[in-house]
Amino acid sequence: MSAADSRAERLRPVRCGSLAVLALLVVACSPVDRAQVWARIGSSDAQLALASAYATGEGVRRDGREALRWYHEAAAQDRREAWAALARIYGEGELVEANPEAALGWYERLAETGGAEEQLDLARRLREGAGVQADASAALSWLERAAESGSVEAAHQAGMAHLRGAAEV
Repeated sequence: MSAADSRAERLRPVRCGSLAVLALLVVACSPVDRAQVWARIGSSDAQLALASAYATGEGVRRDGREALRWYHEAAAQDRREAWAALARIYGEGELVEANPEAALGWYERLAETGGAEEQLDLARRLREGAGVQADASAALSWLERAAESGSVEAAHQAGMAHLRGAAEV
């Protein structure tokens, strides 16, 4: 038996035992406990589920700080659902004090990586000051991007804004 085979043979019970413990934990735990295990391992699906549970108090005590923690973990893995949740949370002051600058950053990220619908939504928010600081010039810019992405509604709104003057989007 080679040294590598001998080492592998010695580690087999440890690996199997560890897997058995993990399997037992996953089967015997509540859905929230399972989500915590998988979220800590790095599963963005589990991180989103855990964030939602803490945000709503479903299966756990409602905890805005923990919800934000797990939404940020999922957002770091480029999960658009987490970006949208963070935009909403910061924009509406849902779990924390409203933070229009942070909300704008998440809405911009959605719009930059999304399509006309997300771009049009950001333009509306900027025009109305919905969860973000109102900015007519930026709203017009996003309307034009949405129009370039194929939104007829955005093209119409941008054209009307140009007719009225850019200050009145």
